[in-house]
Amino acid sequence: MKIDKFTIAASMLMVTSCSGGGGGSDPAPTPSSNVRPNLSASFDLVDSSGDDVIEHEESFALLISVSDADGDSIQGTATLNGEEVAIASYTGGDGFTHQATFDAPEFGEYEISVSVTDSRSTAVTGSFSVGIVPNESDIADELAPVKSEFVPGGNYEGTDLIGISVNEDDSNIGYINGSVPEDLIAQNDAPAGECGMSVPHKLLGVEVSTSGISIPEDGLIFPLECVTESQAQKMQAKAAASALQKSGGSSAAEFKPEEHYVAQRVVVTRELTASGEVFSSTYTGSGIQLEGNIQDVYCGDFELDVVSETATLNADKLIADLSQFGNGDDLTLSCERRVTFEGDEKISPLLGQIEAELVEVDSLAPTGSIQSVNFTVPFNGGGLDVGEVCVATNASDESGIFDEEVTLESSDGLSDEIPFGSADDAGERCLSLEGLEGDYNVKQVITDNSTNSITNRSSTFPVVPNQAPVFGAEVPDTVTFKRNQGIVTLVTVEQISDPEGHDFSLSGDTTIDTSEPAGEYERIVSAEDEYGARSSKTITVQLEDNVPPTAAPSADAGTDMSVDTGTTIQLDGTGSFDPEGDPLTYTWTVESRPFFSRAELSDRTAASPTITVDEAGSYEISLIVSDGESSSLPSSIFIEANEAVHPLSNNINLLISAGGSRFYGFSGQNNQEVLQSTSSRCLATAMDMAPSGVVKSSAYDGSGLQEVDAEQPLCLKVGEQPADSRGIAVSGDGTLWVTSDFLSSPSNSQFTRLFHVEQDGTVISQVEISGSTDQVFGIDFGPDGELYGVEAKTSSHQLVRINLQTGVTTVVGELEGTSRDLIFDIDIDQNGILRFFDDETIPGTLREHDLTGSLLRSVELPSVCRSCGFVGIVTNTSDE
Repeated sequence: MKIDKFTIAASMLMVTSCSGGGGGSDPAPTPSSNVRPNLSASFDLVDSSGDDVIEHEESFALLISVSDADGDSIQGTATLNGEEVAIASYTGGDGFTHQATFDAPEFGEYEISVSVTDSRSTAVTGSFSVGIVPNESDIADELAPVKSEFVPGGNYEGTDLIGISVNEDDSNIGYINGSVPEDLIAQNDAPAGECGMSVPHKLLGVEVSTSGISIPEDGLIFPLECVTESQAQKMQAKAAASALQKSGGSSAAEFKPEEHYVAQRVVVTRELTASGEVFSSTYTGSGIQLEGNIQDVYCGDFELDVVSETATLNADKLIADLSQFGNGDDLTLSCERRVTFEGDEKISPLLGQIEAELVEVDSLAPTGSIQSVNFTVPFNGGGLDVGEVCVATNASDESGIFDEEVTLESSDGLSDEIPFGSADDAGERCLSLEGLEGDYNVKQVITDNSTNSITNRSSTFPVVPNQAPVFGAEVPDTVTFKRNQGIVTLVTVEQISDPEGHDFSLSGDTTIDTSEPAGEYERIVSAEDEYGARSSKTITVQLEDNVPPTAAPSADAGTDMSVDTGTTIQLDGTGSFDPEGDPLTYTWTVESRPFFSRAELSDRTAASPTITVDEAGSYEISLIVSDGESSSLPSSIFIEANEAVHPLSNNINLLISAGGSRFYGFSGQNNQEVLQSTSSRCLATAMDMAPSGVVKSSAYDGSGLQEVDAEQPLCLKVGEQPADSRGIAVSGDGTLWVTSDFLSSPSNSQFTRLFHVEQDGTVISQVEISGSTDQVFGIDFGPDGELYGVEAKTSSHQLVRINLQTGVTTVVGELEGTSRDLIFDIDIDQNGILRFFDDETIPGTLREHDLTGSLLRSVELPSVCRSCGFVGIVTNTSDE
């Protein structure tokens, strides 16, 4: 019988030795005799494909071990099937020293003869057995004799054996029309189909001989599982090699396949969540491919689902019976077909196996909290650095296995976290606060075995260094006593306080004996709290001899007065005197002043210093004089400062208010800036100058009529304004003319109103503006006594005269070259030049026109803010 393609013959070794043709066992070596080489019985066969199966025409190497006790050099040959090759050195290790390489002959069992000789011509021989299996073309040749018996396709009944395709060109399923015992055959209805195009089928476990194909008697064979040719070769070759090795090297033509492949791998994931267990599954592998009239397929206790001749395991069945998994959460299921033949259930093992794995995923986060944070030395909601912080926490996890880490964390994140130790019997963890300062919180991190974690933090608390006791201001640095006054106490406990309210003790020199000689003494007093924080103070004591007393001088700070803000006052302390006529020294002190005042004395030690009152309110200034021996009682003067508005400074020719509260002053024809001030106390929308030289203004927010002192800066309210005023003009008699904001008529058209107003805000009369335009904001009187105004809300602003009695407007021209949308204020000087500031240009532009609207000049004023909103303007005519 020929060797099956899938049978590997185990190798056997026989070793003989000779010297000069002699044989027998080796004699004991002597110094004058030669020791024969030693050929070990151990050997190995290595094929070029690396699959441990030596196929016909495949290259392979015989590995042997040869040694010589005399250290002689070794030569030798190896012969296989009449082919002789020289042995060569082998450096691959594993105890082998030499190798011989062959191309495998026809499949069958062979012996390799080996002869090795040392340099003194002493030889030793041995033989090794090797089995060669068929290659692909050999398989085709073996199947050729039965090919004529092959009946492809179709139904059959009562025939003996389902068939096998014989090459890649013929992949039909059929049967062999030969004689096989009925009790070894299971019926297979319509065994037709393919397991992949051009992939030959293999009838696994079937012996092939020249007389045909037969089934081993140790069980039924159902060639219904589709396996690729390479899978079949690998599995059968390994099984055959295993069978041969177990049989001690004898030919084993009959065997059961012991190798399997994984047809399907299922991973079942059981995830623990807050809502309960959640199952999911993933699959790899194509399942078990079957042919014919498919019946029940089982893997373990599970019946597989069969769709399109492919059997797969539904993971829901695994999930329903998790008890199938072992302790390692792994499961291997052997598979079989169960068919009923002649009334009995027949079982046919399948090569495909199913592997399953149960993966537990814990998605439940642990739970816990910080229950309390306490300080052994609490202070101000936290603790002092002389104590400890103690924390009580709780933590749990459904698995019962978790790690809890509790640390002290700096709130600014600039310092490393400090771990707490283990909890004590009371369940608290404590940490020393020594050396710490700043804001901290306790951080709790709980992590379970599945790396689920939660982080809890306490509220932030301060850690404050313990402060030493503090000596009060009443404890002097220097003190003077007369001699012989007895024991005098320098410091008492009542004069010292502890910042945290701790108990403290005094030590050192708290008293002095005045019976000591006159002179200077230093006394050091220390105060230490209960936690060791200590402070000291050195008191210099002057002891003087008793001398007759002298009369104390008297101070005179002058008389009280009332002035306007901005007034500089000359104080006079020369009325002070000393009864003995001793020369005096002066010490002035500003005891009180208004909250926003920054007023200071020019010289606190002068007899007559000056001070400028800058804010309205009361000022108290005291004076103490000294004759060198004693000091007077203080004498005080009270100054009441009243708000005052002053005429505009003569060096300001042009004043602009922009943005409501910022003032810009300019001087001369070149408009040199001489003033820029900001005040939150002044809000001017439009301005004009009264005959007195004081600037009058209105405010867009309705806060009232004002008198403006831009240099202070100051706006003093003098009366209520009649509406949300826009423009303002002062007539020659000092009364005011004010334009209103836009008003709406019953027909929803907009107009403005002209008010004639007393300086205190009393309305004398009012008229609606009408005529050529009914919308006017900016107004001013010209040198001709006429009231001029500029039309609002147009791109070409008309210059109009306004009748004071009727409010009727008459056009006298158009203002040329302006981009300003709304002109809130204009100014006309005594020369008839009309000015306004255009803040919608870059930079802002002062425009000058004549009273026909013609543009006379444009001057850039870069310092004035752009897009300020409300812009007021006035020229200084107080000196004209």
